[in-house]
Amino acid sequence: MAVIAVTLCFAGVDACLRLAEVPNFDLVFPAFPWFSLAGRGWADCIGNAASLIIGVICTQTYIQAIYSATDARTAAIGAGVAAAITIPVGLPSVAIGMAMHVAHPDIQPILALPTYLMTYLPPWLGGVGLAGILISVVGSIAGLSLGIGTMVANDIGRGLFGLHDDRAILRLNRATVLAVTVVAMWVSLANPNTFVLDWNYVSMALRGAAIFVPMSLAIFWPRRLAASWAVASMAASIVAAIVGRFVLGLAVQPLFAGLAVSLTVVIFGIALHGTRSPVGVASR
Repeated sequence: MAVIAVTLCFAGVDACLRLAEVPNFDLVFPAFPWFSLAGRGWADCIGNAASLIIGVICTQTYIQAIYSATDARTAAIGAGVAAAITIPVGLPSVAIGMAMHVAHPDIQPILALPTYLMTYLPPWLGGVGLAGILISVVGSIAGLSLGIGTMVANDIGRGLFGLHDDRAILRLNRATVLAVTVVAMWVSLANPNTFVLDWNYVSMALRGAAIFVPMSLAIFWPRRLAASWAVASMAASIVAAIVGRFVLGLAVQPLFAGLAVSLTVVIFGIALHGTRSPVGVASR
């Protein structure tokens, strides 16, 4: 993280100096949409913000850092420091993206940063930055895929389907890691001209759509929903979000489509079986 932050700070300063030399800057980068929070439309802005907030709440790696703090004050300080760390990474990245928009308007978005590091920085500094990005990418993929594999093997394989053989659990874990990695690689190669940030919002939306409603119910109104209905709401919400976004191409944010389906399934579950099967998701 430190390597990437330092490299981006140098690259960001260099990009700002290049932007200062751009003639007719106001015409190339008008205030709207370049410097407006709603440059892509208020609906898209609100949907992305909601996806980020709900996605962070529903992501174990984020929320666990808060719960692991010694007290509330330490958790608040840690959250503030984590937010502050993103500034020296985010602002230089914006400047680099704008500089690449001027110099290479037809470049694929995902190639903007590595191309800038290789083209406009000293070779040694650009190499350090590329190495940091490579380590970050590999580390992120490894951590996320292993986390997904562990949850599928233990929570679904062992907890839901009753697998108890350690070798079977290990095989399921490895198969899940391989499948997740292959699918992620296929999605990346199939969408070369998309923005990485958009995929971050989609991933947050999928997590939030699946977990938010049953998790909130388990926290604030426990033992009212059968576990089978909670699982059904998660599966249905993910399918609805994916189909609505990638198959039907609906203008509705995938988060909202998934939440609507999840809430509908939960309501049906409580109405039909809630009183007869009071063992809810919070009772495990």
